[in-house]
Amino acid sequence: MTMARKEGAPPVQVLISVPKKRLRHAVDRNRAKRQVREAYRLNKQRLWERVPEGKALAVVFIWLADTPKDSRRVSQSVCSILHQLEDRL
Repeated sequence: MTMARKEGAPPVQVLISVPKKRLRHAVDRNRAKRQVREAYRLNKQRLWERVPEGKALAVVFIWLADTPKDSRRVSQSVCSILHQLEDRL
């Protein structure tokens, strides 16, 4: 969702949600959130460059898998999502 950017605000805001219904153990939920955050951190630059001046973008990542995944797979999924967002901008 794009919106007007406030002064000093970043061009992209991110929300990461890992429902307890999907991953029952807090350790697994926390690890999943760390994996998504790290994958986003490493790949956010291209998306930030594509956001028009004066606009902001809100992105929500929701974990849908019922089991923990390895970091490489999470990173590939986040990259794929970010590329799709770039194409839409």
